[in-house]
Amino acid sequence: MRRDSTEREGDPYQQASREAVSEAFSELDTTRRSLIHAVCLPRGYRGGLTAAGYLVAYFVTVCITYGIPAVWALLTQDVLLKPRGAATLPYFLDLNIAAMCLVSTPLLLILILRESQLIPKTLAQLAGEGVVVGSKTGAVSLSVEAKEWFGKANVLSQIAGVALAAIMAGLWYPVGMSLHGQTWQTIGAPANSLNTGGWLFIFLQVGPFFFLLAQFLSREIATVILLHRVAARCEVTIKPLHPDRAGGLKPVSRIGLHYQGMVAAIGIHVGALLGALNLVSGRPFYSFIGVLALVAYSILAPLSFMLPLVPFRRHMVRAKHADLQRIAQRFEVELDRILARIDSGDVSGEELDRLRQIRGIHDTVAEFPEWPFDVSTLRKLGATFITPALSLLLSWLLGRFAGGP
Repeated sequence: MRRDSTEREGDPYQQASREAVSEAFSELDTTRRSLIHAVCLPRGYRGGLTAAGYLVAYFVTVCITYGIPAVWALLTQDVLLKPRGAATLPYFLDLNIAAMCLVSTPLLLILILRESQLIPKTLAQLAGEGVVVGSKTGAVSLSVEAKEWFGKANVLSQIAGVALAAIMAGLWYPVGMSLHGQTWQTIGAPANSLNTGGWLFIFLQVGPFFFLLAQFLSREIATVILLHRVAARCEVTIKPLHPDRAGGLKPVSRIGLHYQGMVAAIGIHVGALLGALNLVSGRPFYSFIGVLALVAYSILAPLSFMLPLVPFRRHMVRAKHADLQRIAQRFEVELDRILARIDSGDVSGEELDRLRQIRGIHDTVAEFPEWPFDVSTLRKLGATFITPALSLLLSWLLGRFAGGP
């Protein structure tokens, strides 16, 4: 940890070193053994997709997860909100499925694909600006290690994703049977069995969502480990007057927003699920389950944002406290010198001015940031944090429209 003032601007050797480290970090590969990246990205390509590429990924995901069951629903049920039979939760009124297939699942896929570009780009930017300082050998070593543990994380998460999808489908099955004939997954099916839509629900909706969720969570853990190792092995140079108003570390906050955005999407999904339960069971969406979900979301949302930032925040705090301590020590020396001559009145105005200058420097340093984000980042965080409330409100309005409580 050191201050930017120790660097010599325009030093060709220093600039070359920065570029070498930045290039090493830009080659970091987090896609090894990832089925998702192998399917969605060109062979050997580790960067992110273009805007058009992400749009195509979204459209294909929605067509598979929501479109295919929707076609089935149109062919077998009334196209109006109330289908044939006694179902109280038709397909096109199931906000849980709409949120899962139109928001959570495609966003999971897009964020996983974007992450493979975001992490190397962020570290390369920090190294290029001299915020993260190290040797090219050290950066290459970190990249090789990261490739190995991301590869293991991808394999384990894919296995865990299949297992989690099977477990969640097994847990849902008795719930679905308890509501037999009241939901689009069971209307018209024999007792204790699903109709075709129910099997589409398990294989095209539940399966992909929990498979992607397991991979996303495991990759977040791997990313946090990587950032801790980068902060521990490299020298972090805090730039107090950097234009980003975060000591030059604002790019790290983009990673935090990346993960918090997914938690917000899942929050929308949970809000829609509570609305669906409200329609079927007649219980208000603000029941005990809703309160429990709200508490869990209130903890997980800020936590997912903060975890990637913590290792760099430690450097910011240490640098600031070290500077404040140096200033305080200098202030004490000057003050003792003045107090030693105060009785004789031999105190010059220049000495008093120096004391005031030191105090002013102390106040300036005390205002330096201690977290790698600025006010604009907090606005984005707040906006994504409150979005799940919209799904709860929409669930309630549609419930009223459909004759719910």
